[in-house]
Amino acid sequence: MDGSLREMMEKLADLKIVGRVEELAAEAVKGTTEGQVYILSRNGAPSYVLKLEEAEYTRETAQFLNRYAEAPLLPKLLHVDQEHRYLLYEYQHGTTHVNRGGKKDWMSELARGLLNHYTPERTFQGYGRPDSPCESWREFNGRSLVFASERIGDYLPAKDHELVERVWKEKLRDWGEEDKYWLHGDTGVHNFVFDEDKMTGVIDPSPIAGPILYDLTYAFCSSPDDLNVETLLGAYNELNIRTVEPGEVILETAFQLYCRIAICLMHHPQDLPAYLEAWPLWADMAEKLTS
Repeated sequence: MDGSLREMMEKLADLKIVGRVEELAAEAVKGTTEGQVYILSRNGAPSYVLKLEEAEYTRETAQFLNRYAEAPLLPKLLHVDQEHRYLLYEYQHGTTHVNRGGKKDWMSELARGLLNHYTPERTFQGYGRPDSPCESWREFNGRSLVFASERIGDYLPAKDHELVERVWKEKLRDWGEEDKYWLHGDTGVHNFVFDEDKMTGVIDPSPIAGPILYDLTYAFCSSPDDLNVETLLGAYNELNIRTVEPGEVILETAFQLYCRIAICLMHHPQDLPAYLEAWPLWADMAEKLTS
């Protein structure tokens, strides 16, 4: 076992947060570029997750988990290092990505188990991510539009690029302070834990300030299955706070789907055919709603 890892485990044991070090086994799992993640098993049973990250990310993650400690889908935070080198939270049984069950079910569970627990954000100045804040939500979406259009290129016809830009300029709401919440920011299936076809957890926040609808549409578009209006609006209707009509939800989703195609090209290109098959329906709806 790595010396620094053992030192962390010994400190956690001394603080009575975990059992004796002799009872623990650490398994390294895939982390981020900057960090490392370990599953700590106690007497053979996975019990804790130890995350080593950059201090700012650790601080933001801990603040998010503390802020929404009552949200049943989030793991219980057990300890944060004083220097924010690492944090420890309870292990959530299941796997990410797979054994998801139907999107209609897990999207509704996401709304009930996390999104409905969000609280307004009044202290953060601006919108988007703390390390690169925007003056407005329109600016945040504008950055996403530029990022996506450059990467999608000829995968979509010019008229579709023009349509999405028109949606951004003319139809997407420039959400104001009254609709600004502290969001997870990366609500994709890669961060959702499923067990026996049910959603059991949400991990790895990348917090941003913005409207709740962002996390909802981001989650909906994060996998290419069941990209239909019925599933979308079923989840939207589970939200306690619903401030827009269905047509606006559809436009927000069309924009998000466009951005997801770019992310797909970068991180999960195997899903591209399914996304391109789903896209014309949303482009057609967006066209009708903007004409």
